[in-house]
Amino acid sequence: MSVSQSQISHQRTTTTTSSSEAAPLAATLSEYSRVLVLERGGVPYGKPNLMTQEGFLTTLMEVDAFDSPAQAFTSEDGVPNARRVLGGSSAFNAGFYSRADQEFYGRSGVNWDLRVVNQSYEWVERAIVFRPELKNWQSAVRDGLLEAGVDPYNGFTLDHSVGTKIGGSTFDSSGRRHSAADLLSYAKASNFRVACI
Repeated sequence: MSVSQSQISHQRTTTTTSSSEAAPLAATLSEYSRVLVLERGGVPYGKPNLMTQEGFLTTLMEVDAFDSPAQAFTSEDGVPNARRVLGGSSAFNAGFYSRADQEFYGRSGVNWDLRVVNQSYEWVERAIVFRPELKNWQSAVRDGLLEAGVDPYNGFTLDHSVGTKIGGSTFDSSGRRHSAADLLSYAKASNFRVACI
């Protein structure tokens, strides 16, 4: 949906990008305030290479094509990136999902409400995270890590764990990708607009 300047209210409006981090924030903020999401790329849905597990590598190799969701750039702090699509990198990454290391919260200097953090994880996990069905190459990587002594084996867990584990996937059992853009469907429609620029 495109938004013209006349449609943007002069009431308090929060403007965000549609990155993996900002999309769930935008949906949450729309409950109590107006939110405008600015996206410089396009919408991921309807692009088979982007939305399926089989198209993952093809999408990454199409960096900088005119209509490619992957556009190479380097952040101000020198980190190479490639993204240009609603949902940010979650719309074309490898689909691995894991919660943050618990020590991160203590070291961050932020006074986190861990109850809210865990509720947020659970919301995201219900919406877009799945238990993966390991393919041959994934099983080989797991077995190789264990043979190399990357212990202990933690099995399937969404928690950050030392050792080897099977994390969550944003690809469902049919190989269809679910990204942060999917979380925008939880936004309060009357307070929410997306503008592709």
